[in-house]
Amino acid sequence: MKKPQLFILGITCCIAVAFIIFILFSFPFKLTNSKISSHVPQNNTSSQAENEFQNVILKLDNSDKLAAFMNENFILDINNVNDTAISPKELLMKKQGGIQDFAVFAVSVLDSHKFETGIIRYKFTIGKNHKTGINTIVVFGENNTPKYFYFDEGKVKISPYSGSFNDLFHQEEKRLNAIITEYAAIYPGTLNLIPREWRKR
Repeated sequence: MKKPQLFILGITCCIAVAFIIFILFSFPFKLTNSKISSHVPQNNTSSQAENEFQNVILKLDNSDKLAAFMNENFILDINNVNDTAISPKELLMKKQGGIQDFAVFAVSVLDSHKFETGIIRYKFTIGKNHKTGINTIVVFGENNTPKYFYFDEGKVKISPYSGSFNDLFHQEEKRLNAIITEYAAIYPGTLNLIPREWRKR
């Protein structure tokens, strides 16, 4: 075979090999792209979840509706005690949480409807053995009446109070048969319920 023919044959083989390599490497790339594009609808799902959350919040425009919604849709786990709460959206999805999670959800809803609200945490002692604990409640004003949510017997409950923290703590002491020793305020917008400072009573 003459040299020009060998040269042409060599070029042809190189082109054929290059074409095969191109096909082999581009095929899995297309597969990868198809997998990525299959996950795109998750954005729509996330958007739907956000819309559902906002629709729920919009309807809970007073304390009675809010308490009823939480009691009907959520399970309060009294053994789930933590200094960090899950987000309101997560509670709405899970349908179950601790007092801290209920408190953050309630404050978030009340705050979105322009209520003056916040979380109060207090330390208390009970009995002759001075058993200690920390409790969490939600204070707010509604129709010029100071009220608060407390969590008892697996339910969200509402009670009015005079507006004085001292009176509020007396009510809680009577309800729990306890002595409140320290307290702290937590403002809306945080999941971290560790107070910067505890105040003595």
